[in-house]
Amino acid sequence: MLKTTLCVCIGCGCDDEHACEDLLGDPCGWLQQSGTRKRGVCTQCPTYVKAWMRGERKLSERAKAAVANRKLQERLSRPKVRSTSR
Repeated sequence: MLKTTLCVCIGCGCDDEHACEDLLGDPCGWLQQSGTRKRGVCTQCPTYVKAWMRGERKLSERAKAAVANRKLQERLSRPKVRSTSR
């Protein structure tokens, strides 16, 4: 399960700090949002609104992959600390 304080789109996996962009390069916004579950549907994923209205809050496979990729990129970008103990 995804543990985050950010709201994540169930369609694409974008979040409050990693917005999608439209064709003009403008960031997405929220069409639907649930503060308690930290989930939503962004403006680039309108096809997920019907699922949202039915109560669906699980991340799509695409969203899960995007979140996992971000976590990996963040982990790889951290500086490596060498142990000086002998």
